Amino acid sequence: MKMAVLAGAAVVAVAAAAMVAALLSSPDALRDVAVLEIGGGEGRVELVPVDAGAAGPESLAFDPAGGGPYAGVSDGRVLRWVPGERRWEEHSASCAPELLLEIGDAELLPLDGAAGPESLVFAGGYGDGGEGGPRSRACRTAGCLGAGGAALGRALLLRAQTSSFSRETLLVPNQPESSAYGSRLTVVCRPPPSKLDSCRGSQDPGREHECGRPLGLKFNPDTGELYVADAYHGLRMVAPGPGGGKASRPVAPEWWQGARAFSFANGVEVDPGTGAVYFTETSTRFQRREFLRIVVSGDTTGRLLRYDPRGGGGVEVLADGLAFPNGLAMSSDGTHLLLAETTTGRILRYWLRPTAPKAPALLEEVARLPWFPDNIRMSPRGGFWVGLHARRGKLAQYCISYPWLRRLVLALPPRHVQRASSLLSRLGRQVIALRLSEEDGRVVEMASVHGDLRRVFRSVSEVAERNGSIWIGSVMSPFLGVYKLQ
Repeated sequence: MKMAVLAGAAVVAVAAAAMVAALLSSPDALRDVAVLEIGGGEGRVELVPVDAGAAGPESLAFDPAGGGPYAGVSDGRVLRWVPGERRWEEHSASCAPELLLEIGDAELLPLDGAAGPESLVFAGGYGDGGEGGPRSRACRTAGCLGAGGAALGRALLLRAQTSSFSRETLLVPNQPESSAYGSRLTVVCRPPPSKLDSCRGSQDPGREHECGRPLGLKFNPDTGELYVADAYHGLRMVAPGPGGGKASRPVAPEWWQGARAFSFANGVEVDPGTGAVYFTETSTRFQRREFLRIVVSGDTTGRLLRYDPRGGGGVEVLADGLAFPNGLAMSSDGTHLLLAETTTGRILRYWLRPTAPKAPALLEEVARLPWFPDNIRMSPRGGFWVGLHARRGKLAQYCISYPWLRRLVLALPPRHVQRASSLLSRLGRQVIALRLSEEDGRVVEMASVHGDLRRVFRSVSEVAERNGSIWIGSVMSPFLGVYKLQ
């Protein structure tokens, strides 16, 4: 019986491996296309490790002043690269810090022979900066308590001065029977280390719902606000300002449209003209940690959404029925959005101004690729870059068409399927990104790696071209890649 179980498990493993291999590798290759061969000669390739042991700088953004890049990582933080100091700094986090009161510098204040300062009141209002100190009642509703029969029913006035906003002097009442003293305590407000520290450095997909998983990032160039598409916590925003360690706040939170939670917020883009924020919800059935199940199940519950901060903050569904909608980018003329549909390998165009002469429909196909496309970024040399997670094959359609094959893979733990896909995707030459023509979707350049760099650049999610360098993000790698162009 045991041997039969092991044999059955082996059959399942082999079948799953074969399916994933067909999904993630294909013999087809683009021909007659310029190739950008990314190599490590002459110090042109640099790997920037992610801070604190986290991984997966999936999406990149540069602030309006050119600072950055900023990257969301596996432990819920958004990090900012400081090139002059060669280090990362914490910019924000998806899990909001909680208030912690740290008590120190205690001073006991005698109560003139009475006891039990059960309630406090400030003569001039709390924290008004005046000399009206707290009045402590020595009587409770049920009766008076005193020390040695003294000061029954008296209200005592303590004159004290308040200090700064962040360090204030409070009177904390004792239990009535405890002693004949009140306590003046120095209280310091600071974020607690517990939750942020426990998340910092995490690569555990099982904690993403707790720590957050920031994916798409985009700055509003006019306001400096950073919009973050968090896979579990919805669309969030970080207000501009100095310092790091800020918490992003929800603007289209996980509980929008009644009680239905966001399952998988992903890409984000900001219209610089109107301030409208566009973002994708990859699936309403599966979460980010189940992303392979979205592909093999043929799920088409993905949506393109719009949040309008100037129009009351509502969320509008622009398109639904999408198969793994992923990265977004605004066209150079602002007339349409480019959208990657990962399962089908399609690049779609959503017309924001349907009256434009070239707009036959709101949503149209621009290109169909033999890879799984991820994020989209405009190139300063024209066109747009598409990061490629892996190659597609004919079995991608087979697993959608044949229920038995789909059930086989869906029965496996996601971590096993992910590991198999990672191992099998290392065969052959690896194309990590394509640059496409904005006009007609034609491939004009192909970025590829080979040899030892295949083990370095895998599961590429984004390629961003800026100031003569190619920045390479990955949803799995513990570093950010930088390649200097000639």
